[in-house]
Amino acid sequence: MNMADVIDTRAKLMELWEAALKLAEETGYWDDVYACGRIIEAFHDKICELLKPGSFSGDVERTSVLWEDVGKSERRYREITEAEARARAPTPNGNAWWEVFGVAPSAPAQAVRTAYLDRLKQCHPDRVSGLAPEFIVLADKMTKKLNAAFEEFEQRPSWWTD
Repeated sequence: MNMADVIDTRAKLMELWEAALKLAEETGYWDDVYACGRIIEAFHDKICELLKPGSFSGDVERTSVLWEDVGKSERRYREITEAEARARAPTPNGNAWWEVFGVAPSAPAQAVRTAYLDRLKQCHPDRVSGLAPEFIVLADKMTKKLNAAFEEFEQRPSWWTD
């Protein structure tokens, strides 16, 4: 891997982060933003490890300083941009279909269906029929919430997963 590859990889990682940030701004789902940030930082750290004498044939000191400067300015850019996006993003309230199922808003349809069925199996009223009435009522409420969330998921716009 040469420095052009390193720069290209970092640019692609930032594109993924920016796509996750856009989704977070629209939906309030921040997990992908955090995951992308951790990947960017891990990549930065890995390149720092590789920029040591013996591993790198160029000017180690100068390249290391430049790489650290890029990391600092990029971190600052992510902090500022994320703060601005967070100010515009809706506050999660636990009722959005992706929150009910515990998946990303951009999750593939099959992953959403799997999460829906898994949660439905856990709280279906038939599973708690021998328990106290309050558990049956709670299971019924949760089943209705899951069904409503799945209906909302099925009606999401076609551009949602583009």
